[in-house]
Amino acid sequence: NVGLALAKGFRPLFDALKNADRPFEVHVLVHPKIERILNQHPQIDRLWTWTADFRTLRSLRSQHLDVVINCGNWATQSVTSAVVSRFVGASGVVVGPANFPSGWLADIGVTARNDTANEVQQRLNLLSPLVQHTINARLSFRNVPPVDKSLYGLHANDRFAVINPGGRLGLRRVPPSVFVEAARCVAQAGIQPIV
Repeated sequence: NVGLALAKGFRPLFDALKNADRPFEVHVLVHPKIERILNQHPQIDRLWTWTADFRTLRSLRSQHLDVVINCGNWATQSVTSAVVSRFVGASGVVVGPANFPSGWLADIGVTARNDTANEVQQRLNLLSPLVQHTINARLSFRNVPPVDKSLYGLHANDRFAVINPGGRLGLRRVPPSVFVEAARCVAQAGIQPIV
């Protein structure tokens, strides 16, 4: 069996697939901006990078994957990830969020859980047709090489914290004043904030 996750940051899925009763081989298709984050992740067997180039998709399709998981969002549909999932999963089963209109391209539509707003648990819910015991799944990370602090104008012994004012979805966005306050608090603690 081969599992594919079209992923941006859904690392708990990798652990859940690898720790299943019958572990999956995990292939992950990502945008080039995400590649460096997942490169050499211990739970990914092969990382594919897609730049709207159909050669990559055709190569991935030729793997004859048993299962393709579209890791789209229930609230903000991505027809692109649904179409890509359907294309590369032509010989297998496509699992994805049961939503309109992208859910129509999945063989198995998974309904969002209504008992939790936890993002990890919602993402793990996408695996429910394949993996039954994901409750203890955890975030996982690749081994990260040491940071060259000189690139940020820091000295070897300087302490720093990264503040990432991201939030693609409206429900994840917070006012800029929150990040300003976070940077102020970090600076007061003697730690250099890097935005």
